[in-house]
Amino acid sequence: MQITIDLPDNLSLTEVIAMDVDDFYQLLIDRGILTAPSDPDDDPDELIFAHLRISLQQAKEGNLKPISELWNGMDD
Repeated sequence: MQITIDLPDNLSLTEVIAMDVDDFYQLLIDRGILTAPSDPDDDPDELIFAHLRISLQQAKEGNLKPISELWNGMDD
């Protein structure tokens, strides 16, 4: 699967390079490039797939966390 996003010319790449997926997604919503889901609890497929790709890459690199730490910070 491949997702293509056309970014506006005035989007500074330095804004994007150090962002995590959620911040980048929010930036696209703020700029009117994407539309936020109507239900805030429903993540769009693109965001879910991006998180899965990142997680798989981290697992391949051996960057794993114990199960006991998976939900740390969720209630913050």
